[in-house]
Amino acid sequence: MSKIRECKKCKSNEYTNKQLVMMINECGHPLCKLDDDQKWIEDQLRDERQMKARMTEHMETDARDKENATAVTDTRKIMDELRDSNVAAEVILDRERKKQIEKELEEKEEQEKRKRRNKEMLQTRKRAAENMSFNTVIRIAGRAYLHQPLELVINGPPMPNASQIESMGYLAHIRNATPDLIAGGYTSALGCSRALFEARIDLFAF
Repeated sequence: MSKIRECKKCKSNEYTNKQLVMMINECGHPLCKLDDDQKWIEDQLRDERQMKARMTEHMETDARDKENATAVTDTRKIMDELRDSNVAAEVILDRERKKQIEKELEEKEEQEKRKRRNKEMLQTRKRAAENMSFNTVIRIAGRAYLHQPLELVINGPPMPNASQIESMGYLAHIRNATPDLIAGGYTSALGCSRALFEARIDLFAF
């Protein structure tokens, strides 16, 4: 009997996977095609995550550069205005401080709005989950099961019981049950009873 091929990594074999294809990895160890496909998918996902991380970093760098450039431009405008304008420096600086404060307040207000929206969304989902109704399963109780032994009509000699089968030596002509068969509920006496039943049924019919 040939040995069933099995993948040492995923434990799949020819019995569970009829299309099992064994391969060799870069280290020379056996590897099935499913693991090779899984490795290829993981490599593709890792490359995609790295590419997204690079794109995110690039976008954040561009945003910082634009913010710094805007800050430098605003600073130059203020310096030019302080140099060329007849308005007092305190007035110009006070105006810029007010703009900065207004900008910070707007950003803070936007963050508060975002938090409130998220909180309202969570509360809405929570209320929907609490009000969700499930269909109740109505179980109709029927009559309780009552076991009745099967009556076998044998047109022949009566069947011996289990103790008689063992004492009369019938089991000497029956192959002993293996441990796995015994674990499944099969015994040698059961096989002997079936053979005796097949031999005696309708024996007196003619």
